[in-house]
Amino acid sequence: MKADDKPYIKWDSEIPGFGIRVMPTGLKTYVLQYVSPVTKKERKPKIGRAATMKASEARDIAADWYNDISMKIDPQIEKVVRLEEQLAEDAALTVFALCEQYLDQHAMPYKSARAAAEDKGKIQRYINPALGKRKAKEVIRADVTQLFTQVSENYPVAANRLVALIRKIFNFAIDNHVPGISVNPATHVKKNVEDARDIYLNPQEIDRTIGEIMKVENHTTRDFMLFCLATGCRMGEAATAEWAHVDTQEGTWRKPSSHTKQKKVHRLVLTSAALEILEGRKRDGKFIFPGSGASGHIDANGHKKQWEKIRVAIGRPEVRFYDAARHSFASLLQSQGADLHMIGKFLGHTQLATTQRYAHLYDDDMRAMTARVGEVINLDRHRKTAK
Repeated sequence: MKADDKPYIKWDSEIPGFGIRVMPTGLKTYVLQYVSPVTKKERKPKIGRAATMKASEARDIAADWYNDISMKIDPQIEKVVRLEEQLAEDAALTVFALCEQYLDQHAMPYKSARAAAEDKGKIQRYINPALGKRKAKEVIRADVTQLFTQVSENYPVAANRLVALIRKIFNFAIDNHVPGISVNPATHVKKNVEDARDIYLNPQEIDRTIGEIMKVENHTTRDFMLFCLATGCRMGEAATAEWAHVDTQEGTWRKPSSHTKQKKVHRLVLTSAALEILEGRKRDGKFIFPGSGASGHIDANGHKKQWEKIRVAIGRPEVRFYDAARHSFASLLQSQGADLHMIGKFLGHTQLATTQRYAHLYDDDMRAMTARVGEVINLDRHRKTAK
């Protein structure tokens, strides 16, 4: 069908009133012409553009509409009614329903299975009992603050994480244009002060830890744990590490921005221990530490059972593997003379404030320095002279 100087409709031979309208510009649109059984007026609504819809699809829709008309239903009026009902349903959306949408459309598709499960647990334990029946659009900051205060009495850190989750859920609602929600009620809720964990292993404990890890039967899990110890990296970074990102000749590991917490590229110079681990592994696929799951790589938390036994065996049952690997690595760097800036470089911190948690490791150095300064500023000697 070619465009003409004026619009025209090419009618279908099978379905009455179904045709394709051709504009002078060449735009083609499927339409259905009918007399409304409700208003008794002629209508000619468009079904869809020919550029984005197959003729068979348009014909099926026209047939459905024609069937409605035969039953005294105006498909266009019905469409408006359904739209109004949907808008009313969205406006009456409860916090419970909003949380379900967040889990189904955001947490489950885009977060790790573990992170999504944690979100679901917080929703079921805290959010739904307190706010689940409330209309989402009616929740205000005072409601979030009240819940935050209640949880803070016993679990101050968990309360901080809870507010962060509520903020994410309402940001999800705003991004998806849920009617009535334009302001996030979880913003500007003052968080509880968190004390950074300073748990780490000393060199002797690290040596015992390595000995216990060597006993792990699964070689991939064993090497994964040793690699984390030898690099101080995050578990997720090691799990997703690819052979294409390491250069064993140069001794470097280039972590792409998609793999790091800061979403920035991090180039790490590898220790000899890390290089030894890499050289001992087979380059069979994409990932350094492959797994049997859909991701293709090892589960970043798949070592938990082994670590439960190891930390008891070394006499440090309170230590997380994160502490043993990342914090202990920072401690070793400090003991070898690295300053906070250098430690931050190794750990992939983009801000010095993040690395400040390791400042206490320099207390002994500072005491030794102040002792030497004290020998110069000797007040006691001057007191004796004054007498």
